[in-house]
Amino acid sequence: MSIYFLPETEEFGKLSIIKEYYRYDVPRAFVVHSRQLNKDLLVYWVDEFEDSDTWYYVDFSKIEQERVENGFIQLRDAFRFKKIFEIKTYFDIDLAPELKLLTLNEVDYEALPPHGFAVKRVSDTEYESYSRPLDSFASNKEYHEIRLSRNEKNKRKKDISWSSVQEIFGAWEAVYRTIVDSLDLKQPAFQPALSGVGSYKMQFKAAHNKELISKASKILNALIESNGSLEQLRSFDIDLSTIESLVNNLSTYNLKFEFRTNSGSILSSIDADNLESTAQSLNEYNQSRVGSEAIPQADEISRIITFIKKKYDGKPFNSHTENLVERQISYYISAARMLGLTKLGGQLTPIGQKLAEAETLEEQATILIDLFERSVCGWAWLKYSNVKSVFELNRESAVPFLLERSSGLSESTAKRRAVTLRKWLDSFKKYQNTFNIRKKLNSF
Repeated sequence: MSIYFLPETEEFGKLSIIKEYYRYDVPRAFVVHSRQLNKDLLVYWVDEFEDSDTWYYVDFSKIEQERVENGFIQLRDAFRFKKIFEIKTYFDIDLAPELKLLTLNEVDYEALPPHGFAVKRVSDTEYESYSRPLDSFASNKEYHEIRLSRNEKNKRKKDISWSSVQEIFGAWEAVYRTIVDSLDLKQPAFQPALSGVGSYKMQFKAAHNKELISKASKILNALIESNGSLEQLRSFDIDLSTIESLVNNLSTYNLKFEFRTNSGSILSSIDADNLESTAQSLNEYNQSRVGSEAIPQADEISRIITFIKKKYDGKPFNSHTENLVERQISYYISAARMLGLTKLGGQLTPIGQKLAEAETLEEQATILIDLFERSVCGWAWLKYSNVKSVFELNRESAVPFLLERSSGLSESTAKRRAVTLRKWLDSFKKYQNTFNIRKKLNSF
């Protein structure tokens, strides 16, 4: 005889309970297996009516089951960023169950497992549920996961190198930054938090993680479906050089990239071998654009000189010594790298050492002006304005230049970055008036 709370539907076929997490009269939170789909589903009781109950069904992988049953995540996390099916089961078993795929607006988030609802494995066949403080879970909604693995045809080759992991995770952080910029979100913060063995995986804790997951999933799925066309990718208003960097690194190191929720549920899976035409299109497009990472945010030119001199002398340059917030310190570090004064690892380049050893402000200004004109941003601004010297630039052209040529900046963010460009230009022209630098630059 059929059991009313275990329906047979066209979508899922016949179901069988394989794990029971919580029971009240009947099972209320449990795992079922669909032989028709060859997959497990998590089921949670939502509401009761006079003649029926309603339940939420979501895919529930072995990885997610393990994380829930080991107390790594709360049960609620297994429902995040998934298709949720609602099934209505009648107490009268002669009435057919009703299934509906819910839209995001139709999901009753208050009806999901409560915050802190955890599951513990008691034995191979027994489980119990209990409540825990949210901060006791190792991972939560502020986390997402990146997993790297060898492509199927290359699984027997050597282990994944740390250098490749650094490159790809660095590219992923750049993707995060451009998404935050495009959404005009404040106080970004991104850090590795939890790592695992096997195929290389890392959980990252990110400010605005919900927004990141939502937009990044759409971007990565558009990338997978692009087939050489950038039309959909361009609609996201992000810096596509970050996507190009991610794809190129995956191709170089022959790795597969998986973007997952903190529960382990796969949101997107990228194989660079399938993106050759898109990689070429990205390269051609990015040649004519200025990525957000190439546009300075450090307002004071003089403080860049201070940073380089302190690095040369082995002295600290931090929020305490400079009376700046940590975010502003990062702006000066990025500006120095953008100008070619430091390497990716933070060491001084030869020209950075030359700036540090320069004995006069005139020498320092000469070096900085030349470096800016040669930088991606400076050169693009000169080309946009059809001029040959930074001194010929019009400070009021900074906003239209960024709005037209930048990649990955919202209008409000572009206007904020333009403030920095105008301040740099004002400083350069002040140096020109003081030292007559233009003439000396010609022979630099």
